[in-house]
Amino acid sequence: MTRPTLWLIALLLALAVPAWGQMTFKPGSGLEPGKTDTREKDAEEDPSNGGVEYQHALKVYQSGRTKETIGLCDDLIKRYEAGVWVERATLLKGRAQYHGGDLKGADRTVAAFRKRFPATTLSREVSDLQLAVGTAYLARDEYAGVRILQEMVEQNPYGERADEAQFRVAEYYLRQKNYADAADAYALVAAHYKDSRYREEALFMRAKASYLDNKGPRRDPLPYEEARAGLDDYLRAYPDGRHAGEAKKLLTQINDVLGQKRYLVAEYYRKQGRRRAAERYYRYVVKHYPQSRWAELSRRHLPREVETPGPEPEPEPAAEPETATTPETKPPAETQPEETPGGNETPSTPSTETPGERP
Repeated sequence: MTRPTLWLIALLLALAVPAWGQMTFKPGSGLEPGKTDTREKDAEEDPSNGGVEYQHALKVYQSGRTKETIGLCDDLIKRYEAGVWVERATLLKGRAQYHGGDLKGADRTVAAFRKRFPATTLSREVSDLQLAVGTAYLARDEYAGVRILQEMVEQNPYGERADEAQFRVAEYYLRQKNYADAADAYALVAAHYKDSRYREEALFMRAKASYLDNKGPRRDPLPYEEARAGLDDYLRAYPDGRHAGEAKKLLTQINDVLGQKRYLVAEYYRKQGRRRAAERYYRYVVKHYPQSRWAELSRRHLPREVETPGPEPEPEPAAEPETATTPETKPPAETQPEETPGGNETPSTPSTETPGERP
């Protein structure tokens, strides 16, 4: 075979984007030596730019000798300045590092690859390796995996596996009980990847993470409000979805908690002798949480003609007791009235004035 013919083969190989672009390299399948795409095995050996050396390194990798593979790839990369085999050898080196347990080395190799070959035809394979490395870090509960996967999404936000990378980040935050960040990460999956196989799970888990975020000493109702809105979104999008039953149960629990919080504010005003302010909150409970037990208790304090409420003005600021657990529990003296029935904050500084009632 003449040298011009060899150069022609090399050019054709470099232009074979559709064939190489379809190679798959998924975490958990295809990482093991011997699972490499058969088209890579059958690639034309080209002694002019490293084809022979690459094929040898590939066979060594398939035999499971990762350290030897890394050395062979380094030799090829140093010997040839550029070319398709240099790109493939760099990728193979990263795979060998990953398979050998050197996650830091694999991460550095991926970063070097992206910097040296920005217009590569192997971007999908590189992203697959990057996803595998980041996921492995997350499996160890190491934050480095978050950084790697977020970089992957930033580099190609609408790549084929960007949705999975963002979803894995959300799962990590959820395991760490960082519910606020988990809800945000799930929300990104639901908002930006509407055709993703992870979208239904992300939409539900976004709401559930918001619900779990309320488990703590601050007793802020905002996460419950966000969870309720998220569950409504989920049930509208997937009325018969995998989590529809659990979503309905959570909605019932959330409405009960929110109804209780407003009912206790009404009770506070009633015991302070501020009847009109108390009635505003009782009406709010009846209107927004009609199926809750707190609505039934609220109706007992309302005139019969207003038990079925119409539109009402926004109630004045009211206190939300922090420690009350039953309708008859008196709130602590230092509790400050909250802003509105739907308010999100309960200041701890006691008020020095008795707020006037609005008409």
